[in-house]
Amino acid sequence: MTFLSADLSIRPSPVPLITPAAASYRLDRAARRGELVVLARGVYAPADAYRALPPWDRYLARVHAVARTRPDAIFGWESSAALCGLPLFGEPPLVHVLAPFAGTSRVVSGVREQTTVDRREILRGGGMMFTSPAETTVDLCRSRHPGVGVAVADAVLRGDHDVEIDDLVHLNETRATSRGRRTARWCLERATALSETALESVSRCAIEWLGYPVPELQVEVRLGSGSYRLDMLWRQEAVGGEADGRVKYDGSHGDPSTIVFEEKRREDALRRTLRGFARWGWPELRSPADLARTLEAAGLRHVQAADLHRLQTLPRALSGAE
Repeated sequence: MTFLSADLSIRPSPVPLITPAAASYRLDRAARRGELVVLARGVYAPADAYRALPPWDRYLARVHAVARTRPDAIFGWESSAALCGLPLFGEPPLVHVLAPFAGTSRVVSGVREQTTVDRREILRGGGMMFTSPAETTVDLCRSRHPGVGVAVADAVLRGDHDVEIDDLVHLNETRATSRGRRTARWCLERATALSETALESVSRCAIEWLGYPVPELQVEVRLGSGSYRLDMLWRQEAVGGEADGRVKYDGSHGDPSTIVFEEKRREDALRRTLRGFARWGWPELRSPADLARTLEAAGLRHVQAADLHRLQTLPRALSGAE
């Protein structure tokens, strides 16, 4: 292990964590009444607040709860990704910690202890230890669905993590075991900082697996009223695409009705400029056949056979299953 001491900023627990030592009442009784939920042995959270969280934040709370019970734990895989703000999909079933010795991995009380013989870069922050973003990315590229791997690799490249693609390639190629190396190569060959969201990253993978041409990313298209940056452009086919996660419509970027109106105006202008235009979101990725129909309607045609295995396993991966 290579430990780097640093006052790093990690994502805090999204809900208060309560332990018996800090409480003036019986937490187990409150849990039986449904007022609290148990996140780890002896660690509780307010039930209503916890259940209102999106699944990835519920998982982050569980990671922090395990840290309360295991202050010497080294978090890795999805658990380190949660702490570092890298993409998560759904609510992963297990918290992952690194066991720095040879042996057999095991699962105990919802925590997977995973062994390694490799040297790892371990960071410290917020009183916790976790694998570095680069190490975490390579672990996930090797062991998870390639759609997840590409999303994490894209995020670490565009984020403020001081990670370059060559760093990731080197880590992958120098790991002691070859297990997962080819899968990670596939992910890292496609990784780019140009994809601005996890939705765009996974979309690129699904588009390739469906057999459509590889698009250009973040292309400025000139319109009569100015220009518009498209998430994806198939220049030869004159087809544009937008991966729309609907986050911009939640009110955090301004009045949703105004945003919808402006988006409609831009989309109309794009349709006058291009031969075809497609817009999709997470529902289409969870049902790749719907994405195919959307792209076909915009004018795209297959250039290679579909990868049915990757497409069939993608919805489960997006649910958080490992």
